[in-house]
Amino acid sequence: MPQKLIPPDKKRCQSEIPAMFALGGTHRRCDNIPKWIAKENKAQKDGCKGSMSLCDECKKVFIKQMGKDYASFKEIK
Repeated sequence: MPQKLIPPDKKRCQSEIPAMFALGGTHRRCDNIPKWIAKENKAQKDGCKGSMSLCDECKKVFIKQMGKDYASFKEIK
């Protein structure tokens, strides 16, 4: 049975970014207001298609890292 996924947050970008000057590879959540909902195009091994909110800057990084066909994007109005 697929696990329950966290829904997209329309108030804050859900991207995790590296924290500056942090030991151990820690990350922090982006503070920007999201403009996009990214939804995976294919289900993962657990059978789920995840989605998350992204700001413009994090959307660009997401596409660069995952490829343009990994997810579809819907603008938050």
